[in-house]
Amino acid sequence: MPAANTLPNSFFTENFDSRAKLEDYKMKNSAFVWGIDRVVDLNNYLFFSLDFFRSFRERNFMFDKKTAQFFNLSKITSDSTNAFLPVMGFGIQYNDGNYLYSSISSTSMFQSKESNLARNPQYSEVLKNYFENGKSSDNPVIIELKPKN
Repeated sequence: MPAANTLPNSFFTENFDSRAKLEDYKMKNSAFVWGIDRVVDLNNYLFFSLDFFRSFRERNFMFDKKTAQFFNLSKITSDSTNAFLPVMGFGIQYNDGNYLYSSISSTSMFQSKESNLARNPQYSEVLKNYFENGKSSDNPVIIELKPKN
């Protein structure tokens, strides 16, 4: 990451004599990247999350190693191919070498279903069963993603 985005200049001159002082410093400088988490190298992509210290900014990104392009995964939108349901949940939580796995709350799934009724989404049998028999307080839904080569 560019140093201008990762550490304030004062970081090297500040005296952090306690963890609380460091935490306070990070909070005051929350726009800076303090860590890279959940790094997954799959095919020609590098998936990762950035830690902005208690910030609600977009955190999940993908780097295409072939084209050297960055993508903000929060900007990927749903369409008819996934019945207008969320594409990504809480970032990449697991991978098995072929697929990436994320999860999203049942509340978010049911909210997406309701907000997209006018689009007349076509649900698979599994999703039809989920929406007919489930409720928004159920366990999170696991999202399986397969990146294209």
